[in-house]
Amino acid sequence: MNVIISRDELQKRLADIQSVVDKKTTMPILGHFLLSAGEKP
Repeated sequence: MNVIISRDELQKRLADIQSVVDKKTTMPILGHFLLSAGEKP
């Protein structure tokens, strides 16, 4: 899946969810995601 989003919008959305994400998870891997950035095609 490819997603195109502006840097400002991404920063805004990550800041929004940062305060919601549980600080103590039973499976720490579930508290992360992988973001890969590249050039526009």
